[in-house]
Amino acid sequence: MKGHINIIWVLFIGLVGVMTSCEKATPPPDHFPNWGEVSILRNGESKNLRIWGETYILDDIRHCFVYLNSKVNYTIRKEEMIGFVIQKPETKIEDTLCVGYSNIFFPEPLRCVGTYYSSLIGGDVIGDSYKVIPEEYNYMVVTNWDPENLTISGEFQVSYYFTGDEHVHDWMADTIRFTEGRFTTRLEDLDIK
Repeated sequence: MKGHINIIWVLFIGLVGVMTSCEKATPPPDHFPNWGEVSILRNGESKNLRIWGETYILDDIRHCFVYLNSKVNYTIRKEEMIGFVIQKPETKIEDTLCVGYSNIFFPEPLRCVGTYYSSLIGGDVIGDSYKVIPEEYNYMVVTNWDPENLTISGEFQVSYYFTGDEHVHDWMADTIRFTEGRFTTRLEDLDIK
């Protein structure tokens, strides 16, 4: 009997030791920075997004990529990403530009702003993919471009439809409309030769 009590004491002390040495788990690292400000409505409701971007010059053409990302929390990862591809922003200040579907590899021609939208799995894997609804009024206005500080500002509205047969994420709707979008962000200069 005394042996059983010793085993119970050893287990109890071991359990207390394990419990007191555990630290609160830290959340996983944030995948995306926040280098500016954005305000937007997603299907009529205010959406909290982070914004960042990249830019480079290739064949004497300035390419700007603006990314808007969301994450609800670290345990239920409801992440979304909107990407915009703007070429030659210096020639488009205050023009109302068309917005058309683009993916990372095939941007829209110079006359339009390319865009893509998707949910994300773990911050870097595409979940549900969407394309622009061409019949709706989709636009972007570049309100400011600062080539010295590499900052860009704009306003936009764009609607997307789900392109798959079945959603990867059940929280994503078939149609997503972003309205009253306004943003300012700095861009990271990429050295592409």
